[in-house]
Amino acid sequence: MASLQSSRHRQASVRIASLVGYTTAADKESFEAFIGRGVRLGLYQADNPTTTQLADNNDENLFSSLLTNGHHVLQQLFPDKTDYQ
Repeated sequence: MASLQSSRHRQASVRIASLVGYTTAADKESFEAFIGRGVRLGLYQADNPTTTQLADNNDENLFSSLLTNGHHVLQQLFPDKTDYQ
């Protein structure tokens, strides 16, 4: 049961965080209020990341995988590597 809740938590975190870049300040406040309600209801731990932190972590993970995986589907969008001397 704990792993199912953990999986759901990760899925919800990724979904919310992926939307943060396309939202207004009011939307971001709504996300944070949603997280706050989850904390008060015992569904989300207070020391878990905020939506902004989740979005930042997801961005970092995406760009890290882009840089380290030459076969990533988005790799073709990067400029060619150049050697500077």
